Amino acid sequence: MQIIMATKNQELLSLEGAKIAVDAAEKKAREIGVDMNIAVVDASTHLLHFSRMNNAKITSISSKLFLDLCFEEIPDCCPPLQKSMT
Repeated sequence: MQIIMATKNQELLSLEGAKIAVDAAEKKAREIGVDMNIAVVDASTHLLHFSRMNNAKITSISSKLFLDLCFEEIPDCCPPLQKSMT
């Protein structure tokens, strides 16, 4: 008898991982001189962490921009976080 898996295991982003991503995004925002709103969501788009830099525009929220800015900044010590963001 062959068992067929009907579900998948999915790696979950922890609050600690979300904070690492926010720190990286804030660092990048400071480097380019633009205060930003930074939101981190899980695979189901539930908000895990939100950070608003002092002069960030209310209308500047963009998850695509966040991913573009922080993806390259994620430390090598967090391979599960890197894998779940690809």
